Amino acid sequence: MATVRTYIKLWFSSEGANPSDITGRLMGLGFQPTKGIYDYVYYWRKKPDMDEVLELARQVQLTLKGAGVYYKLETLGLE
Repeated sequence: MATVRTYIKLWFSSEGANPSDITGRLMGLGFQPTKGIYDYVYYWRKKPDMDEVLELARQVQLTLKGAGVYYKLETLGLE
């Protein structure tokens, strides 16, 4: 079974939170900074169901609310 990963790509605003603060917030959820086309990655310990993926998305939304960043989530490996 392939490892399931959820990636985040961020777009920062000059009026928003400091990128270091955003990194701390996301790492608190279990994300890790990464290099490449995505900014952070979350490695699932087991294959999640759709409710678990949506719950992680909800946690990201709550964590980044008011931070002045836009983001895109993409989960790979669910096939």
